[in-house]
Amino acid sequence: MNNCGCIKYGDFNYPKQLESLSKPPKHLFYDGNLDCLNDVLISFVGTRRASQYGKYCANSLIEELSLCGVTVVSGLASGIDTLCHKAALNHGLKTIAVFGTPLNTVFPKENESLVKEIVSKGGLVLSEYSPDTLMQKYFFPERNRIVAALSLATVIVEAPQESGALLTAHIALELGRDVYAVPADINSSNSAGCNNLIKNSSAKAITCGADIIEDLRLQPSIFVDALKNKENQFDFDDDVKKVYLAISATRPTSIEKIMKETGFDIQTINKSISLLEINFLVASLSTGAYLKIK
Repeated sequence: MNNCGCIKYGDFNYPKQLESLSKPPKHLFYDGNLDCLNDVLISFVGTRRASQYGKYCANSLIEELSLCGVTVVSGLASGIDTLCHKAALNHGLKTIAVFGTPLNTVFPKENESLVKEIVSKGGLVLSEYSPDTLMQKYFFPERNRIVAALSLATVIVEAPQESGALLTAHIALELGRDVYAVPADINSSNSAGCNNLIKNSSAKAITCGADIIEDLRLQPSIFVDALKNKENQFDFDDDVKKVYLAISATRPTSIEKIMKETGFDIQTINKSISLLEINFLVASLSTGAYLKIK
């Protein structure tokens, strides 16, 4: 494998996040770009039996987060994990796959091409198990603690009540990390785990990527360089520029405040904001306020 090797606990490049675990891995075998470990990492996990709703949510959330240049962490399992790795790659993000097997044994086998793509596109694959390790069933739940510990936050996309994804959520909570869950139909057994996490106040309900961005305050500090000066690429009229200047890059700005700052009517403001949103210069938040993307 290219760019492959082993990090030992205590090495200078051992991920500091993992040191918070009661049982941190002694070794991390890797292939790919180790610099990914210094990115803003958000894990996405869920059921192996993803519904159409789960597939849609996984892609939609990651598509929105792609504007912030985060790196997606997951466990390479069938279903939601695989969908999230693929969504990250499709939307130009790097992704980290944490194996529940040694790196020379890809599971599920059909993800062999996905692993190659993850590495070739600047991502990373990790395992705490050496190539000669005999497989054990408990490797998969052990893998979940690494997924949770690496990440600033964990998103449960779709999970029934009995799901390994809930183990990842509980480990993240024990580590003091943020946990988010996508709500669903109360009659959906495939999302019962998500709904219960929300009901028990163990996870924050999210319905779009902007909810995560707003809650974690990802804008504008880690916004991808390609968009940092994007406003300079467009020749807007004075009304649009004035609305843009009225919107804060650090605090959500309400329509009322924009009206007060600009003196414009609601129709002019809405028209200007639509143009700014289309060009990824302004993001609408779940509260109805707006934030400048820069």
